[in-house]
Amino acid sequence: MKILFAGDIVIYEPDKFAISERLKELFIEQDISVCNFEAPIANSEIDMKILKIGPNICQGTESIECLAQVGFKLVSLANNHIMDYGKNGLKNTFDELAKKNISGVGAGFSFEEAYKPYFFELNDTKVAFIALGQAEFGVFKHEENDSGYAWINHPKINDLIIKTKKQVDFLYIIIHAGVEQIPYPLPEWQMRYRELIDCGADCIIGSHPHIVQGYEVYKNKYIFYSLGNFYFNTEGITKEVEKEWNRSLVTLINTDNPMEISIIPVSVKNNIIDIEESTDFKYDIANRSNLIMDSEKYTKTMNYIAEKLWNSNYKNYYFRALRPDKTYINNLSLKQIIKYSLIRIISKIRLGKWQVSPEIDNSMLLHNIQIESHRWIVERYLYNFNVHENKFV
Repeated sequence: MKILFAGDIVIYEPDKFAISERLKELFIEQDISVCNFEAPIANSEIDMKILKIGPNICQGTESIECLAQVGFKLVSLANNHIMDYGKNGLKNTFDELAKKNISGVGAGFSFEEAYKPYFFELNDTKVAFIALGQAEFGVFKHEENDSGYAWINHPKINDLIIKTKKQVDFLYIIIHAGVEQIPYPLPEWQMRYRELIDCGADCIIGSHPHIVQGYEVYKNKYIFYSLGNFYFNTEGITKEVEKEWNRSLVTLINTDNPMEISIIPVSVKNNIIDIEESTDFKYDIANRSNLIMDSEKYTKTMNYIAEKLWNSNYKNYYFRALRPDKTYINNLSLKQIIKYSLIRIISKIRLGKWQVSPEIDNSMLLHNIQIESHRWIVERYLYNFNVHENKFV
């Protein structure tokens, strides 16, 4: 059985979506092709947006047509945007996928449906796919919920993997997690992904960071921490981010030789997805993969990244959640004060509350605490800071 995995897909402008002929040939040769479908099918002016931190995004029905033309047969829906337009958006997505004979895995309208593996059998070989995401808005954490996507750290996940593996020859886990725009996975995710291999997974396919991260072979099983964006056209991407945003990996697995996985760099240029021949890209991937296997260098690098992100992003996130005191406001520039004030006004409009009291922004606080990647990287920085201040090292 031949299986292809691609990264994140969001198609806002279907008429501009195109794929090269040689990449089409790869898809034609596969028995099943899989990607992460990053946003629901919804009408932004009609369907109800959920309350969350970060953008609510959606796609039109034509994006499903693009998937079908390429040859995708299965999409992961376990991601941080699939519930952006609530149950209606999720229902629309399943309905439109069904029209093109494309299956979705990792989300649903009951706990059983969201966590149900997708099984595929061909020539006496049976495989299963489980899709999971970190605990963002829309996550299906409690069995009494009525919709959502499957959570990677639900207490039942390990048992689900063990049980599913007993039913199939190969089990593939598709995961949507990590910190965006950094080239390495958090060590906490490395530990968790390895644990899933220990439970019986044969390969881990990661996405969400919008950048290709390193990969490794653990106990003769591949772990791809992030394939990057297969196609995610959006406005407002800076030149600095654009290069990473538009390149990704495609992995080809033949179950007859499961350790002989083909790893193919691809990129988007002028809206055309094609195989990337650049040696620089291959060099970056090799370096990222080698670094995460060097424990000392990996730890130092992630500690540096944690400190950098605390100062550039997360410190302000917490100030936004817990209204900053007068001293903090006095240290801001006029431009920063205006920006902060606008953020507070928008937040109050969304919450339907206008009082000027120092009220906690519950959504922002949940965003910081619930999402494992945000919590872990902040904890890493604060722990290192505390150790340093107490002269424990």
